[in-house]
Amino acid sequence: MKSIFDITIIVPAYNVEPFLDKCIESVLNQKTQLTYELIIVDDGSIDNTGKIADRYIAENVKVIHTVNAGSGAARNEGINCANGKWLMFLDGDDFLEQDALLHYEKVVDLDIDFCLGRRSEFWDGEESDRKPIQELIDNDDIMACKSGKDAFVLLYKRNGYVELGTKGVYRKSFLINNDLFFNTYKRGQDNEWAVRVYIAAGKIGYNPYPYYCYRKGRTGSAVNSANVEKAIGVLDYQKKWTRIADEYGGIFGDILLEEASRRFVDLFCDYANNLKGLDLKKYCREVDKAKSSFVISNTFVNKLLYRCNAYCAAKYIKLKAKLIKGK
Repeated sequence: MKSIFDITIIVPAYNVEPFLDKCIESVLNQKTQLTYELIIVDDGSIDNTGKIADRYIAENVKVIHTVNAGSGAARNEGINCANGKWLMFLDGDDFLEQDALLHYEKVVDLDIDFCLGRRSEFWDGEESDRKPIQELIDNDDIMACKSGKDAFVLLYKRNGYVELGTKGVYRKSFLINNDLFFNTYKRGQDNEWAVRVYIAAGKIGYNPYPYYCYRKGRTGSAVNSANVEKAIGVLDYQKKWTRIADEYGGIFGDILLEEASRRFVDLFCDYANNLKGLDLKKYCREVDKAKSSFVISNTFVNKLLYRCNAYCAAKYIKLKAKLIKGK
């Protein structure tokens, strides 16, 4: 199908009634010469999310209603229905800066597969107090013509981590031709997808403008809703990363293994704090079986003690011993 828009903005939306108007209007009020469409995928919401979305239907605004299957499946619906040359993803409880697309006007003419973007963060209820995340690199020319794997290594070496997720714009044909659709993990499917995108990309770019406004701490969001199935799902794709690292080897394989290990310990910190009783025991059993795949050092695991409070310090000390034991 011939692209009829420069960019398609895909919004997966599940029970985001209080935030969706802000999200949609941030897209429709863009100051840009680019042509764009908005696709909102109502992922089986049980509040008024779907009704709010329907009010905005127009020539360049499409609404798709699906049964609840998660944000990954919702994004896939958007990809398949998109009429834009480039794709941008925006969650239904977040929003764009008014000049977001303005800063991508030159990007859409570049011969690249995707352009990595940057975001600002704010706590729910404090939208005016947005703070850009750390600059990923200090000169976007450094990224010019690098492959995704080379860029992944560069970002890790410069920052000690790789910013994953869906921030930026992606050439639709690149995603389709490389079968880069989202898996259906309950949490972190965007991170799992991003690693595959980096691996497949021949050339990438970087846009330092923090165009994306990310809401933290919202009650009921996927990030803040811990359960053991989500935890084990994330652990599953982190184990896949270790196998991919072994397959590729070299500096990329080493860096991917380090990043997977860092995220493995970070995830353990989160879920060891939030899971209780039998769920915690079940998760710890899976961690115990998986930990030999990762590079786990005292430097990583000491984060457990740094992030704990006096009330749960004893529990974290035991969990630290559980991670390190047998290594």
